[in-house]
This record gives sequence, structure tokens and C-alpha cells, in this order.
Amino acid sequence: MAKKQSPFVKRFLEIQRNTEIKKYIFGTLYYSLNLVTFLSALYVAIIAVYFIAGNNKNYPGDVNPYRLEFW
Repeated sequence: MAKKQSPFVKRFLEIQRNTEIKKYIFGTLYYSLNLVTFLSALYVAIIAVYFIAGNNKNYPGDVNPYRLEFW
């Protein structure tokens, strides 16, 4: 015969289970947002490097290998 649990213990176990699920959901969202932030910062940095390299006027013969067709 199983021992009956008090309502307090049942509620505690329910909250504990829900908290465990939320921990994984919010942890995944947190690290996903960090990854998106890192990748967008990297993308902006790459664009900045190409812009600065493309506007450099110090190449001999006025041939800049970083200047793209649309700049």
C-alpha cells in the first residue's frame, strides 16, 4: 500500500518539475540569443573591414583588390 503524500509535497514536486522544464527552455533561448548577437556582431565587423579596405587609396596603380563592383 502506497503512502499518501501531503498536498504540500505534491505541489512542491509539481513546481520542481515545471521549473526543470523552464530551465531548459529559457537556457536554450538565452544561448540562442547570445549566438545570434555574436553572429550579427561578426557580420557587421566583416562589413566594416571590407568597407575600410575598399576605401583605401594607397594601392599602387589605383587597383584595389577589396573594392567590389557595387562600391
